[in-house]
Amino acid sequence: LGHGFRAGENLAADLQKPDGLSVIWRENLREIYRQKQMKDLWGLGRGWVRRLERLGIARPEQLLDYPVQNLISVFGKPGYYLWQRVNGLEEDELGNGRAEPKSFGHSWILNFRTTDKERLRAVVLRLAEKAAERMRRAGFVAQEIYISIRLVDGASFRRSKHLKFRVDTGQRLYEEVLSLWAVWRFRQPVMHLAVGFASLRRRVYQLALFPDRTVGLTPVIYEPKMVPEYLRP
Repeated sequence: LGHGFRAGENLAADLQKPDGLSVIWRENLREIYRQKQMKDLWGLGRGWVRRLERLGIARPEQLLDYPVQNLISVFGKPGYYLWQRVNGLEEDELGNGRAEPKSFGHSWILNFRTTDKERLRAVVLRLAEKAAERMRRAGFVAQEIYISIRLVDGASFRRSKHLKFRVDTGQRLYEEVLSLWAVWRFRQPVMHLAVGFASLRRRVYQLALFPDRTVGLTPVIYEPKMVPEYLRP
């Protein structure tokens, strides 16, 4: 069920108890919801159920059909996350436990709606800088970047690009993202943006015959305390 693994896993586990096996596809999601009550949805407590009932949403299939922009206008960012889970689109950026991260990204639900890329550039740059700062602090560099965009009508655009070089700055992520979305035309206003890094590698501080000077200088410029003392200028 898309990226909504935890929600779909818990829902599927209840369908054929105790030993049955169920698979939930997007095509049969509506039919599954018709067999369930609001309390059966993963992560939906009594408080949420009461708040949704005040909007006239009493059944899971009604929540599936409810416009996402209306949920956001009432509940803010939590309303978008709720819509993600119900539609099987929840994304976990980092693994749990001691697993190494697979990506570093940052996203934002816009407080305005537009199809104008010029207005969105400042948002992309800010998200890129935040993602890059977190990745550097964790001690990683990347060889892949991605962008994900969702429109108010639910349509989405996502694309990634594998690079021939390692990157760790928001500026480089910003530049690569702009090249990726150059051919996109948004028929509806954008409501959600996400950008980030993937194909991660641990940063290694060591002397080399042919050093990558850009990657090596970045910690000095952005976070000098991250650089080992013997490598500080």
